[in-house]
Amino acid sequence: MKKLAANLMIVSAMCFLSACLKEPPKCADKETLTLLRNIILDKLGGAGELDEKEIEENLKIEFPKVSVYDEKIKKYTCDANLIVGDTWEVPIQYWSQLNGNNQHLVGFNGFLSKDWLHMRMVLRSIKVEKLKKSASPDNPPSAQGSAPT
Repeated sequence: MKKLAANLMIVSAMCFLSACLKEPPKCADKETLTLLRNIILDKLGGAGELDEKEIEENLKIEFPKVSVYDEKIKKYTCDANLIVGDTWEVPIQYWSQLNGNNQHLVGFNGFLSKDWLHMRMVLRSIKVEKLKKSASPDNPPSAQGSAPT
C-alpha cells in the first residue's frame, strides 16, 4: 500500500512538473499567428468573404521574433511586421502566453486610429476585388427572381 502511495506521489509530481515546464507556442507558431490574425480581424469587423488562405495572404506576419521570454509567467513577447494586402506595412508587437490552465492566449499592443483606418480600407478593397472577380463575365452571378421562359 505504501509503495502504491509512493508511486502515485511520483506520478503526480511528474505530471505537475511537466505542466509547469510547458512553454507557450512560440512567436512564429502557426497557432499563434492564426489567433493573432483572428483578433485583428475581429477588431476590424470580420473577414467578410475571405477564406483562411486569403486571410493568410492578405494579413501577412513577417519576420516574427522573440524579444522577451518570461519563464515565470510562460510568456513570449514578439516583434514582427504586419503586411496588409501587399500594400501597407506596420510593425506589430504581440505576445503568446499560457495561462494557469495551460490555455494559449495571444494579444497585441494596439495600433493608432489611422492604422486601423488604413487596414480597413485595404481589406475592403480586397473584398471588393474578390466580389468583382466572382461576378466577372466568365463567372456571371446567378439570376435571382427571374421567371422561367
